[in-house]
Amino acid sequence: MKSKRFLCLLLVLLMVFSLTPSETRAETTVYFTAVNDQLLPDLSDETMPFWSGGRLYVPSTVITGTDLGLFYSRSRDKSTAVVYRQGSALTFNFAAGTVADQNDRQYSGPAIVRSDVVFLPLDLLTQFFSLDYSYTRVTYGYLVRVKSDTVVLSDAKFIDAAAMSMEQRYNEYMKTHSESNDPGNTPNQNTDGDRDLVCLALRVTDEESANALLDTLASNNATATFLFSEEQLSSLGDLLRRVVISGNAAALRIDASGGSSRTVSAIERANNALWAACNEKARLVALYGASDKTLRAVRAAATETGTQLVLDEIQSGYGRTGRFFAHLAAGIRPDLITTAKGMGNGFPIGGVLIAPHFEARPGLLGTTFGGSHLACAAAIAVLEVIERDALVENAAEIGDYLLAELHKIGGLKEVRGRGLMIGIEIDGSGPELRKKLLFDKHIFTGGAGASTVRLLPALCLTKEMADRFLTAFDKVKGEK
Repeated sequence: MKSKRFLCLLLVLLMVFSLTPSETRAETTVYFTAVNDQLLPDLSDETMPFWSGGRLYVPSTVITGTDLGLFYSRSRDKSTAVVYRQGSALTFNFAAGTVADQNDRQYSGPAIVRSDVVFLPLDLLTQFFSLDYSYTRVTYGYLVRVKSDTVVLSDAKFIDAAAMSMEQRYNEYMKTHSESNDPGNTPNQNTDGDRDLVCLALRVTDEESANALLDTLASNNATATFLFSEEQLSSLGDLLRRVVISGNAAALRIDASGGSSRTVSAIERANNALWAACNEKARLVALYGASDKTLRAVRAAATETGTQLVLDEIQSGYGRTGRFFAHLAAGIRPDLITTAKGMGNGFPIGGVLIAPHFEARPGLLGTTFGGSHLACAAAIAVLEVIERDALVENAAEIGDYLLAELHKIGGLKEVRGRGLMIGIEIDGSGPELRKKLLFDKHIFTGGAGASTVRLLPALCLTKEMADRFLTAFDKVKGEK
């Protein structure tokens, strides 16, 4: 089974990561910086660009002494820095962690000061001052190139012209690190929180809860991504602005059940509303209720725009919907798949499947328990049983039977699902019906909301077991 071989490769990769000695320093990633057609001379840890909170930061030296047409001023007394040109200015307040333009309009992306060097968010600078930038893999690392309308060379021609200079600077840089890379030396403990990143995505339910979450994040010097619906972008403007100004990120949560064209239109409207409210564009869109046709349209749009399509198969994967992964019904291939739960049949394990265009290398995956030999053995055993007992096929067959029989039962608001992942929306209290099924019929079911009964039975469910549930459910549903 192809999926089994693919997972085995993934498990081997996880084990390689976990077996890497903890005292070995991860391979250094080098970032060269260029402005228009000039490669900047400084290549050092103190002024090297870095990623933080999903943003690429560059040192203020990118502005000073270059031909971008911008000016930079720093006030140590006021703990501020200003980037400006005629008629436009951005003021970065280090103490407050805020950014404002000449009209006092607020933006996300606070400046970061490291070793007395000010780093600025490149996306904000280029967007606000109508510049451009590229981020390109080169022989010795990555090239960050900031460009104005005076640029002459294309990225490809510039990289070719600057190849010898980058090689020379890379060799000089690595020579200064030879002592610290000596295996006999003990590296300093990592105190840079950017390297141990925990990404939080939180759904906005109401303003009070979201503000409480923001308070908690602020008190712990942490940030998160908040998912707003299209309606919330209009009704919760103050909350939205607080999210962005405080350095958190705003993302979109879109109901995709209306079809591909409506979904694309909803994303465009929500993105425009986000821009109007806080001069931000979404980097993340979470879709729910998407049909196969919508998924295909999203895949096509993501490919066209260079967007990465990430699918959560943690609950729907491993045969739950009658296919090994639920997205296979749509005939698409995502860029990244998350999986867990059924992966170990109860034994704790999780995995990430990545497309070939992602470079897998030691140090990329940070995990405490990753690569556990016992967990990997459990995951392989699960695949063997799934294949031996044809559990994916059984989930499809029994799931189709359950769905067909449930649709025959009257008085239900909705029956939805695939395979053995089924939701039954009743006209009444879901928890009460589930309680009767449990204590009167000894059948355990799940819940989802106030009126939905959720079915997630074992993939080995037989037709006789399904009939027992259907009889019990119909009887309990009719009881008052």
